[in-house]
Amino acid sequence: MKRWNMNTRNMGWVLALTLSLSVIWPATVGAESTQITRIQANTYVGDPGEMVESFDITVASMEKYQNLKASDFEITGNYDGYPLNEAEEIVQNDYEDDGIKLTIQDHTIHMAVKPFKYPGGMKSQFAVTSKTYPELSFDEKSVSQVKARTVDDFEKGQFTGSNGATLSYQLKRSPSEGPKPLMVWLHGGGEVGTDGRSHLTANRGAVVWTESGYDTSVLAVQYPENYSFKIYDNPEQLAQMQAYFVAQYELIQSWLQMAKLIRTGSTCLVYPVVVEARFAFWLNIRICLPERSSLQLKIPWRITQGL
Repeated sequence: MKRWNMNTRNMGWVLALTLSLSVIWPATVGAESTQITRIQANTYVGDPGEMVESFDITVASMEKYQNLKASDFEITGNYDGYPLNEAEEIVQNDYEDDGIKLTIQDHTIHMAVKPFKYPGGMKSQFAVTSKTYPELSFDEKSVSQVKARTVDDFEKGQFTGSNGATLSYQLKRSPSEGPKPLMVWLHGGGEVGTDGRSHLTANRGAVVWTESGYDTSVLAVQYPENYSFKIYDNPEQLAQMQAYFVAQYELIQSWLQMAKLIRTGSTCLVYPVVVEARFAFWLNIRICLPERSSLQLKIPWRITQGL
């Protein structure tokens, strides 16, 4: 009886130890795999579109990474953003030199890189890997926040015209208090949608004014859908385009007081944008239409302030 009691007691200790290890061990493994608490991608808009120039990697503890160096990392899927070669074949050649430079402050590892198309190309997305510290490997899915130069200064809005057509837009206001010019950016067919971002990042059209040193506001309207080729032969879509144009004009008018839409000899419409109070002078804005388009808008205009 005594021996049975001792065996029972020993089994109890073994069971208690096993339960303790089962609780503690996963927590230890989890801590190793979740060293990264936050990753921020720092981007800008280049000629090929959105480019990333650095990452800020915040970790729970820096104790393990005192000897961290650039050679501990490798980047794949990074390229210059131009997807076609001279033979017009789709290519995506990774950089031979990733250009990684590391600086550490508190719990954050700042990783400067040779700028590459974000988040990757047509063949593959980017990935940062480390064989020395696997827990520091990451890709786009691991990025907590994208901080985009100039793009983040835009404010998203939505406008519904008197005809019921709804358009989303982004507006970047001039930091100055006095009247300043307004640039209206009209995107191409590749940036349609409702994400409120692709028409700002696909090319430099919306950001170039600010980044070139001009003190100006920028209005960028995004059309929600694309149109078929030869839209002038598609009455339904042509009517939808006209409805969007009317809503776009009313949106611009709400900012600029007066505008004129005239047909040129080419396939483009020109907006001489006239400003009364909020902005200082007018600019010519073009939007291209298919040839033979029968679209006509009658819009009143007058010049109240000129260059």
